[in-house]
Amino acid sequence: MATSMPPSVAELTAPQLLGMMINSGLTGSLIVQVFHYYCAFPNDRVIAKTTVYTVFILELLDTALMGHSSYSIFGSGYGDFAGVPPLSSSWTSWAPGTVLTALIAAIVQIFYATRLYTDSEKVMDHAWFEIL
Repeated sequence: MATSMPPSVAELTAPQLLGMMINSGLTGSLIVQVFHYYCAFPNDRVIAKTTVYTVFILELLDTALMGHSSYSIFGSGYGDFAGVPPLSSSWTSWAPGTVLTALIAAIVQIFYATRLYTDSEKVMDHAWFEIL
């Protein structure tokens, strides 16, 4: 049974809806970037390709989870505010997306740090050669 709409319905739903719409738009941008990477760097190392495609698949999974949450809040359960648990009441409603986002961020940061390390070694080798 649907509960009555609270007077602050926009304050409860607008941030979630806006965040989900921005996430969907940025996923479209990511798809274009991955396609550009696929076309521009066909001879890149296998580990780099694996990392890029793994992050891409994980981000698509994150967007799918966000879409499912969006549908359950704004589609099938619209107007039923008893079905939308507050953040503190049920960790299963927000934990998978949070863990997935943290995993994606960790993979990207480790990849970036590795690239910086290998590129700085090359620069230092060239700088040492030029000094000699």
